[in-house]
Amino acid sequence: MYSTFSKVDERAAGGSSIFVKDNVIHSTVQLTTDLQAVAIRLSLDKTITLCSIYIPPNSIIDKAKLKNLTDQLPSPFILMGDFNAHNPLWGSKTHNAKGKIIEDFVSQEGLCIFNDGSNTYLHPGNGSYSSIDIAICDPSLLLDYSWRVHDDLCGSDHFPIVHEHLFTSAQQRVPRWNLDKADWSLFENLCRTELQTIPKTSANPKHPSKPWFDDACDQAIGDRKKSERRFSQQPTTENLSNFRIVRAKARRTCRQADEHPGKNLSRGLHLALR
Repeated sequence: MYSTFSKVDERAAGGSSIFVKDNVIHSTVQLTTDLQAVAIRLSLDKTITLCSIYIPPNSIIDKAKLKNLTDQLPSPFILMGDFNAHNPLWGSKTHNAKGKIIEDFVSQEGLCIFNDGSNTYLHPGNGSYSSIDIAICDPSLLLDYSWRVHDDLCGSDHFPIVHEHLFTSAQQRVPRWNLDKADWSLFENLCRTELQTIPKTSANPKHPSKPWFDDACDQAIGDRKKSERRFSQQPTTENLSNFRIVRAKARRTCRQADEHPGKNLSRGLHLALR
C-alpha cells in the first residue's frame, strides 16, 4: 500500500492511497508536490505509471501545480482520483472553478479523459448525484482500457470505478504458463528439495481461527444494498435518511465482527466493504 495524507490539528485527513497485489511488479514514484497524490510504476501488459490524487472541496488548485505533478510521472500515465471538480466534459451538470482549470489543463497538455459522463458520487447530505472523480491519461492509453462505474457504492459515497484492459492483438496478451508441457517429475523433485527447510505448523491447532465475515455481516451488507437501490429508484428524503441509517449499521456490524479475536480474513476486504 502507498499512501499520502494531509494533517488537520495533527490528525490525518483526506489523502490518497494505492493498493497493489504482491504478484504485480511495481515500484514507487517519488513525488515533490504539495498535492495529495501518490504514484507507482507497474508492469501489466506494458509498464505504466498510475497516480492517485485527492483534491479537497475547498482547496485551490492551478494548472502549474498539475503540470508540475504530471511532469514527474513517467509516460505513459493514468492520473485518477477525486478532483471535486464539476464540468459537463466528464458528466457534471454545472461548472466550477476547478472544473474549468482541469479542462484547460487537459486541453493544453494534449491529454485524454476516460469518463463517459456517468455519475461517480452520491452526496450523503442532499442525495444528489454528480461526477467529480476523473481519470486522465496519455492518449496512447485511451484505447487500451475500458472505463465503467460500479453499480454498488460498497458503503462509500463514491462509486468504485473499474478499468479493464482491452487486448487489441495476440502480441499484447500477458504470457501464461503452458502446463501441458511442464516437467512434473522435475517439479516434484525440486519441491521436495527446496521445501524441506520450511517448517510446518501443527495439523490440529488448539484454537482454529474463524473468518470474521459472518451471516450478520452478509445480512447487513444485503440490507445496505437494498436501501441504496431503493433511494436510487425513488430519491426521496425518507429513503435517503433510511439509506444513511442502514449504511451506518452495516459499517458497525462489520467493524464489530472484524474486531473478533478469531478473524482470519484480510483487512483489505474490510476496507473495501466500507
